[in-house]
Amino acid sequence: MKPIYPVLLLILVFGITSACSAVEEVSNSINYIEEATDYINKISAFSNEAPPLIEKAATDPSALTQLEQKLTEMEKEIAEFNQLTPPDFAKDIHAQILEHNKTLESAIKTYSDNIKNQNFDPNTLQDSELMNQIEELSKILEQLQNMGG
Repeated sequence: MKPIYPVLLLILVFGITSACSAVEEVSNSINYIEEATDYINKISAFSNEAPPLIEKAATDPSALTQLEQKLTEMEKEIAEFNQLTPPDFAKDIHAQILEHNKTLESAIKTYSDNIKNQNFDPNTLQDSELMNQIEELSKILEQLQNMGG
């Protein structure tokens, strides 16, 4: 009867290890959804804050500086999100977000360069690729929330 104890112990160890791995995977999935949702909410908040700030920036240099800071913050948020590793079930959505982020980064750079070169035109942001990408990312948020439960 003694030979069965090591086998049972081995089965128990594998069972516990598998359970821990499953719990870790669920935790990583929940964390990813929370981080992605937070990211897209920040992007969406910018799209709500930007129009009045842009309008004010047309005549107020301090608002223009504030707009530049917001664009820099957006660049940092994008870079941080791009470093996330998605769980398997979210890889397709993550890839979609990364594609939007590339265009968003390019649009932010163009707009920031225009501000720095004193070529600021408040009308260009409203119809810009920047706002279009933010809108597309907001649509992805709904997909993410559906995955989360």
